[in-house]
Amino acid sequence: MDIRLDENNDRAIDDEFVNDDEELAQAIKITLATNLGELEWNREFGLSHQDILDNTDNQDYVLKQIEDCLTTHFDNFGNVKIISIEPRTEDRLLNIELEVTMTDGSTINVDTDVNIDKGVQ
Repeated sequence: MDIRLDENNDRAIDDEFVNDDEELAQAIKITLATNLGELEWNREFGLSHQDILDNTDNQDYVLKQIEDCLTTHFDNFGNVKIISIEPRTEDRLLNIELEVTMTDGSTINVDTDVNIDKGVQ
């Protein structure tokens, strides 16, 4: 069980909790939206946003980077499928919609909605 985050990924005012699929989707979104090296105490956590932004035209490369990130941080990660990639390089915005399958067969849809300069929106 984890605390529900609001639409800005801040702690929700009402202190609701999430669990199961919603908790996992939230954890995946936060992991992918954390820029690699951003956390002083864990420089290996996250995904290189600039690398993803620089390679949005190569969906296989982007998929491999996301797979590697999820494999590293989730013991029960199975595979991932990219539903859509919407880069807006002029605004340094990137939204990737994913379908993540876990080893138990459960499927979670995750919408990253990442601002390269500011992290999760």
